[in-house]
Amino acid sequence: MKNTNKSITFSKEVGILWDTIYSLHIQHNMAYFCRLAEKDTDVLNTLKVLEQDVEPIKFTEISPFFYRLHDGMSFMFLYLDKYLDSQRAVDEMCMRQFWTYLQNDGMLVPQLLMYYFPELTETDIEERKNAPQKIIRTICKAEDMDSTIKVDLIDMIFNEEESIQKLLGEILSRETSIEELRRQKAEEFADLQLTFCTESMEQFLLNEPKCILDLKSYQNWVVTFTILSADLIRAYLRPDDLLLLLGIQYQQTIEDADMLRNKVDLQLVGAALAEKNRLSFLDYLLEKGEATGKDFERDFHLTGTNTYYHLSYLMRASILKTRNRGRNLVYSIDSDAIRAIKECLTKYEGR
Repeated sequence: MKNTNKSITFSKEVGILWDTIYSLHIQHNMAYFCRLAEKDTDVLNTLKVLEQDVEPIKFTEISPFFYRLHDGMSFMFLYLDKYLDSQRAVDEMCMRQFWTYLQNDGMLVPQLLMYYFPELTETDIEERKNAPQKIIRTICKAEDMDSTIKVDLIDMIFNEEESIQKLLGEILSRETSIEELRRQKAEEFADLQLTFCTESMEQFLLNEPKCILDLKSYQNWVVTFTILSADLIRAYLRPDDLLLLLGIQYQQTIEDADMLRNKVDLQLVGAALAEKNRLSFLDYLLEKGEATGKDFERDFHLTGTNTYYHLSYLMRASILKTRNRGRNLVYSIDSDAIRAIKECLTKYEGR
């Protein structure tokens, strides 16, 4: 933990804030996350935590705050980003201050409407106080939007204060559930804080394709641990500080990534890719996502023996991963292994 170049602060409060909003985001979009859980065991574990340990949502009327728009993040999730990026949040970072921030934000509902309808301006929204029909017509004409969301958005226009109070009530209620869950995991959080290593985290983030950072440019780190996404490592950048939100099993994530890189056998990878059928198999999986052996036999007009022969090469090279679906074995590309192979090849780039 000692590092002369950085000031490291551990924050409990921002982790609770993150977990609270993230849990509401997931529960309001459970159908989407259930589909993800078919391929991602971490998402499946997250859903189980929510079902078993976190109170269900009380108010359907607050769903517009958490509804995922066009497969993106929900409004409230993005709003949390905005709060954490504000200068005042650096010192306030706690649930109570965020609650106060929401309550005093006179533009909360107008920003929500602009999230759903980017073509609306602040002037358009201001006009709704005297003539809301224009925005109501815009809402009614919206395509690809759940009818329940439309009704709740219209209700917010006429009952803005009541809607915000329901939102605040739900957040405070959820905070209690999250606090209890964190108490159950207090020992794990304590162990993580004691074992947190700046060097291993820095190396991991530098090598992680999704999050390439030059951490030497940050003098201060704020580190907080979260419950609901075991392998979630998201970085919030500020001019002077770096805030890391780390899933409770972050150390295992780093160790798994290092282990995967060490397991790469470039000779096996080369042998697996040195045949056009096997390259076609990868293109096929890239398009389909996953497939059974019977799918390959049918679409490539191969015998079962030939299909298994090609799949076995890809499996020995760790390029594919499998899961059971009933009596069938389903194959898919192991994206982590592909990244590990890519990293092993970088040493040949030269200077």
